[in-house]
Amino acid sequence: MGDGATTFLGQLASLPTRVWTHHARQILLLRARYDTADVDAALAHAARFGALDVASVERILARCHRPRSLDEYVAEETAKRIDAALGTGVTTPRDLAEYDALPLAARLPVPTEPTDGQDQDPD
Repeated sequence: MGDGATTFLGQLASLPTRVWTHHARQILLLRARYDTADVDAALAHAARFGALDVASVERILARCHRPRSLDEYVAEETAKRIDAALGTGVTTPRDLAEYDALPLAARLPVPTEPTDGQDQDPD
């Protein structure tokens, strides 16, 4: 996630109770409804004020950040699937001389076909 999550989870793990893993799992579930950067900012805010429970983080997110729409969620999932299927290969640019050597439609003579004889001169 980011620095906010690192600070928050570090403070949460230093507590004497062992229920911090439950809070960590709940925070990961918040990423389904909110953007990762928004969750990280809310975690940083909560850590700054010592609000080390999921309910506080949810209140911060509800007050300060907009939940992701279905379109955003679907787009992110689709992008992940495309990256997994196609990889992240990069196409390198070619030398421009290669493109100059390609035949162009404008350089080719345009064939003129006589139509049904209607438009031709009677000479």
